[in-house]
Amino acid sequence: VPKRTYYATPVYIEGLPPMDPTAPIHVLHVDDEPDFATLIARHLERESERLVVHTATTAGEAFEITGIEPVPE
Repeated sequence: VPKRTYYATPVYIEGLPPMDPTAPIHVLHVDDEPDFATLIARHLERESERLVVHTATTAGEAFEITGIEPVPE
């Protein structure tokens, strides 16, 4: 399977520094099936050297990875 090339158009948001088109792209994949999460992470990382995939199997794990506090219900 040939490797795909992804092109991203930099988006400029007021108050944020310009996006570096060579910087890694971090992806968080959350799935309650650990084997499937690992499989998808490997597949995505093969698609582009820029992709860095983080996986979580619970919402709590995802919040921990991102450093975001969950909103109380």
